[in-house]
Amino acid sequence: GFLGGRRVWVWLPPGYDAAPERRYPVLYVLDGQNAFDAALSFAGEWEIDESLARLVESGEVEPLIVVAVANGGELRTAEYTPWPGPDPSAPAGGRSAGGHAATHLAAIVTDLMPAVAAAYRVEPGPGHTGLCGSSFGGLMALYAAWARPDVFGRLASFSPSLGWAGAGPLAMVAAR
Repeated sequence: GFLGGRRVWVWLPPGYDAAPERRYPVLYVLDGQNAFDAALSFAGEWEIDESLARLVESGEVEPLIVVAVANGGELRTAEYTPWPGPDPSAPAGGRSAGGHAATHLAAIVTDLMPAVAAAYRVEPGPGHTGLCGSSFGGLMALYAAWARPDVFGRLASFSPSLGWAGAGPLAMVAAR
């Protein structure tokens, strides 16, 4: 039922079932359909599962849980941008798009995260909770770390869309 039936995939680290007392950090991944399966991806698979399995097995990365959250398709711009910006499908000077990142972030924090914590052995707290995204997802990850440092203490922001809404991202950083 998350965001009206949005797909969510969960990757558990090697050894998860063998250590029932252990708790794990969690990385939430935006544009989650790109995380694990090329057949579902709109931008090429990121191979997070294969890469983490190797890195965890070799001891280079601590075991963690990955929760990949599908974007909303045509809602992606609205959900991942903190401020309205020009709608790329509108004629020049036309309507604006986006600006609903706070609502999307609230759904992740108040709906998805408690469900994940109830179903899996997660280590609570911002030092053990991360958010990852690229492009608009990268902008959303930066916004989440800024807006909710009490929740997200780890961040992966790849090629964030810092040009969205003019100086919005710079104004956000300057406001801290």
